[in-house]
Amino acid sequence: MITGVETAGLVLAAFPLLISALEHYREGFEPLADWWKFRTEFVAFIHVIDRQSLLFSENLEELLSPIISSEGEMGALLQNPLGPAWRDPRLESNLEDRLPKSYESYRNTIEDMNSCMAKLQEKLGIKDGKLTWVNDETGSAKNRVRCEFEFRRIKYVLAKKKRERLVRELTSNNEELRKIFTSSERLASHRKKRRMPNAFKRIRDQACGLYSALQTGWRCQCPQADPSHHANLLLEKRFDGIKARKHIKRPQSESSITVLFWVQKNSQKDQLIWHETEIRLLEADDCQIVHQMSTLSHNAQNADFNGIVKTFETGSAGLTLPFRKRPKHVTFPQITLQPPKLKETSHQLIEIADLCAAVQKACSGQGHLPLGYLKDLDNRRHAFYPSTPPPVFDKEVETISLASLLLKSDPGLEAAHTYKLSRFERYTVAVVLASSLLQLYSSPWVGETWSKEDIHFMKAPAGALQSVLIDRPYISRKFTSYTPETCHLPDCRPTQYQTSTKNLQALGIMLLELCFGEAIEDQPIREKYLGRDGQPNDMTDFSTAQHWWQNYALGEGGPEFYEAIRRCLFCAFGPKSTDLEDDELRSAVYNEVVEPLDGTVRQFSSNG
Repeated sequence: MITGVETAGLVLAAFPLLISALEHYREGFEPLADWWKFRTEFVAFIHVIDRQSLLFSENLEELLSPIISSEGEMGALLQNPLGPAWRDPRLESNLEDRLPKSYESYRNTIEDMNSCMAKLQEKLGIKDGKLTWVNDETGSAKNRVRCEFEFRRIKYVLAKKKRERLVRELTSNNEELRKIFTSSERLASHRKKRRMPNAFKRIRDQACGLYSALQTGWRCQCPQADPSHHANLLLEKRFDGIKARKHIKRPQSESSITVLFWVQKNSQKDQLIWHETEIRLLEADDCQIVHQMSTLSHNAQNADFNGIVKTFETGSAGLTLPFRKRPKHVTFPQITLQPPKLKETSHQLIEIADLCAAVQKACSGQGHLPLGYLKDLDNRRHAFYPSTPPPVFDKEVETISLASLLLKSDPGLEAAHTYKLSRFERYTVAVVLASSLLQLYSSPWVGETWSKEDIHFMKAPAGALQSVLIDRPYISRKFTSYTPETCHLPDCRPTQYQTSTKNLQALGIMLLELCFGEAIEDQPIREKYLGRDGQPNDMTDFSTAQHWWQNYALGEGGPEFYEAIRRCLFCAFGPKSTDLEDDELRSAVYNEVVEPLDGTVRQFSSNG
C-alpha cells in the first residue's frame, strides 16, 4: 500500500507534468483561428496551476522541515519527487510522529489531491507520464486536423465550470494541508513541554527504586571493607527527539533498565564474574491478571456452550450477553479452551534471596533464565531478566573510565589499551551524558555530584575492531553486603537546588573535555587556579573550565557545543528555578543542551 509520504511525492511530481502539458497545448493551438477566444482563459488556468504548484511545494517543505535535518536530503526529496528517498519507511514513521493527531486528516487530504491531479492528467491526455498527442509542427493537413480536434476536446473538458471545480478542489486541499501543518507545528512545543519532563521523572523514580532494591539485595558474607559488588547502569539517550507518546523511540522501554553486574569471586581480585541484566518494573496488577486468566482457563476446559456462558457471567460482573434473551436447548460439541500464553510476572518469578549468589548462579550455566525479582522501599517489584542478546565476556574483560580515556598520560594504562576517541564518539558520549543527567538527577546513581571517574566502558575482546566499546557507557556504583543494622538506605527525595547546580556544572566540565578530547587536569592554565598550597581547591576546575571555554571552545566545537557548555557551566537557563525537580528547568536543559548536541551528532550521519 502506498504511504502518505509517497502520495505527496506523486502529487509533487504531477504538477510540473501538468504545467508542461498545458504549455504544449498552448503552443500547439496558437496558429488556430479560434484560439484567441479561449486563449485568455487557458493561460489564466496555467497560472492558477503554477500557483498551486508553488503553494504545495511550500506546504511540503513546511511538513518535512522538522523531520529532515540536512539541506542535501531536503533538496533530494523536493527535486526528485519520484526518487527512492520517498520510499524510506523511516520517513513515513517520522511523518506520523510529526502529525500525531492529524495524520489521518493529512492522508485523506493528500489522497484527495492526488485524485484531483489524476483527473487533470486524464483530461489532458497524459498517460504513464507522457502526453498522448504531440504536435509535430509540420503544418500538414493531417496534423492540422488533429490539432483542431485536440483544441475542441480541451475546450470541452476544461470548460469554465469544470475548470473552476478543479481549481476549487486544488485550492481547498492546499489550504487544508497548510492548516494541518501550521496547527501541528504550533502545538508541538506545548506537547513537548507537557510530555518530556514527566518522562524523565518517571525514569528517575524507577532508577531510585532500583538502587534501593539493589542495596538491600546483597545478603551475602562478602567483606565489607572492600566492596566486591559493582552495579553498572547503562546510560542511554532513550529519546531521539520528543515525539508522540506512542512513537517515542527508545532503545528500551521506560520500564526497562540495563545493569551490568560484576562480582568478585572468592575474595580474589583477578576472579570476576560478569552478568548483564535487563530490569523491568512489574505492573501492580500482574498478580490479578494471572489469577483471573488461570481461573477462566480451568473452568472453561471441556465445557459446552452453556458452561462457557456461565463462566463469563461469574467472571465478568455486569456483562450483558445478547444471546441470553432467547435461550435454546441446543447441544453443541465440546469446546476446549487452551490457557493463554502469559508474560512472566511476579507469580512466576521467585524473590531473590541473595543477589550475589543469584549472579554467580546465572554465570555458571543458567544465564538464559531470569534471576527473579527484588522489592524496593515502596514495595515495587523489579524483575531481573537476561539481556537480549546476552553479551559474551572474556575471562580477562576489564573496564576503563572516561577519565582514563581523556587523560594524555595515565600511568595505570598499558600501551596496548591506549585509545583515542574520535570526534563523533566524543560527541555521541556527550549527548548520552546530558540526557542521562535528566534521567538520573538527584538519584543515588548520580549523587551530590558526578564526574568522568564514574563513567566506565567495557574493553573489547582481543582482536576486535574497537578496543573500547564507546557506544555503551555505564555509570558505576559499589555495594556492600546488606545488614539491617549497618545499612544506610538512600534518600531518593528531591534534592536542594545546590545539588542540581553542582551536577549541571559537572556536566558542563565533562562536555568541555569531550569537546576537545582532553582532560581538564592536562590544561596548562590549571596551574594558575591552584590553591596557595599548590593543590586544587573547590574553584580550581570551575575557573579552569571558564577560561578554557571562553578562549577556545567556540573554535573547536562550534556554536551549538559552545552554547551547551556555557548553559551548564553557569546554569544559564533564564529566569527559571535552579532545581532539576522543576519541570521548566528540565525542559530547558533538554531544549538548550540535549537537542542541540544531538543535532550536532546527526550532522555526522547526514554528511557521511
